[in-house]
Amino acid sequence: MSQGADRNMSVFEKYLTLWVLLCTGAGIMLGKVAIIDVFTLANDQSDAYDCIEKLRDPSHVHTLTLDELQSIATQAGLANLEVKFYKVEIALEEQLKASFPKEKDDFEKIRQAAIDDIGKDRLGWGLHLKGRDIYTSLPIAVIVGEKV
Repeated sequence: MSQGADRNMSVFEKYLTLWVLLCTGAGIMLGKVAIIDVFTLANDQSDAYDCIEKLRDPSHVHTLTLDELQSIATQAGLANLEVKFYKVEIALEEQLKASFPKEKDDFEKIRQAAIDDIGKDRLGWGLHLKGRDIYTSLPIAVIVGEKV
């Protein structure tokens, strides 16, 4: 990594591996496990999300519904589940800068899909306008349970 790129990273980003290890260790000591991920509310929304996300990030596989995430926690033997929600808001153009589509015209396909979805949320991206800029407001679920 170049020093220029390193200067643009937050402390959290620079030491992400360390944070993950510390949180994993703390979770093990406390006997708790957390699943944190973006989610959708229905299968058709997941399908639409996947279609556009695969343009933005060809390595993307599938976005799970909230029910699927909770089912994974239960199947993993987690009990006393607590679920919290928050949203991550980011300007669409900033998100596109961090993307690596296969084809250059995929950027325009993503932009058009975003414009078409404002106020409808078929994609699950929570697309909205701030002035003339398009923003996403991605829903995140935090599911915490105890290993029994």
